[in-house]
Amino acid sequence: RSQSPTAAPSASPTRSESPTATPTAEPSSFGPSSCDVTVTTDGFAFTPNAVTIFVGQRVCFIPGDTHDVVQTTAIEGCTAMPTPDFGSTTLGQRVEHTFTTAGTFPYMCTPHCGGRMTGTVLVVSSAPTPTPTEEPTRLPTQAPSETQTTAPSDTPTDSPSTIPTIEPTMIPTSASQTGAPVAVPTDSPITNLPTTAPSTNPTRSQSPTA
Repeated sequence: RSQSPTAAPSASPTRSESPTATPTAEPSSFGPSSCDVTVTTDGFAFTPNAVTIFVGQRVCFIPGDTHDVVQTTAIEGCTAMPTPDFGSTTLGQRVEHTFTTAGTFPYMCTPHCGGRMTGTVLVVSSAPTPTPTEEPTRLPTQAPSETQTTAPSDTPTDSPSTIPTIEPTMIPTSASQTGAPVAVPTDSPITNLPTTAPSTNPTRSQSPTA
């Protein structure tokens, strides 16, 4: 018996499934990153209850579940603004507002305004220009000039001239009437002058008397 040929399985192409693209969530502009100032509640008070911002900045109010944020007509007042610029009477409702004009904007928590749960936003037109502080002019400190000290010149001192001492001259003294010899000064010590022997006069003989 001839066998019927076995049909080869048809190779059906396998369909590859493309990966499902996970959508990337766009960053929400509603969040703390979009707020220049954030006001929260702490018990029965806004914190901070007074803020100062510039025109064009954004304030985010995040009240608790039992609080709301409503703009009022006066600071620490409890009368809601007829046509408020910001606020919501829904308890726990987050409120965001960009302030485009300068001024003072008070607000309150409606259920607890009697307990002075109020706040204020002060909006200024621009940042104050800091007054430049002039640096004091520093005068250059002149180094003291070194005064040259003139060394005293060695003035030659004339040595005193030796004045020769004149030896006193012994003036011979005239002989006295006694005929004593006069001493004559000499450089050598005076020697004894020879004594002249008296001459012997011959004795005249007497003639005999007649």
